[in-house]
Amino acid sequence: MLHCRDWTSDNINAWRYVVDDIQRYWCAEASIAAFPKLRMLRHTVNPPPSGIDFSAASEAQSESFHAQFNQLFHDHHHKRGIHTAERLRHSLVDAALRAVQPCLAP
Repeated sequence: MLHCRDWTSDNINAWRYVVDDIQRYWCAEASIAAFPKLRMLRHTVNPPPSGIDFSAASEAQSESFHAQFNQLFHDHHHKRGIHTAERLRHSLVDAALRAVQPCLAP
């Protein structure tokens, strides 16, 4: 998706077709349910509302947060055992606090 040129309407339509195809046939072809990143592909097809700039957000930042969250879930909150919802809640709270901590420092 990343290249130097601006996308033409043909590029956008071709990408829209790819996303539609993936989302339509994923479960049947992969034999597993769609996961969040797969569902988020839909947002790459529709442009953001005018006035909103997403240029500061990147895939690398998202992946970094995902890795931190997984580490919290698997390594730090495993003592909660089979209580997945509680492990997710504690991991999300910890990850959110880590994210805002630099903003709170004097």
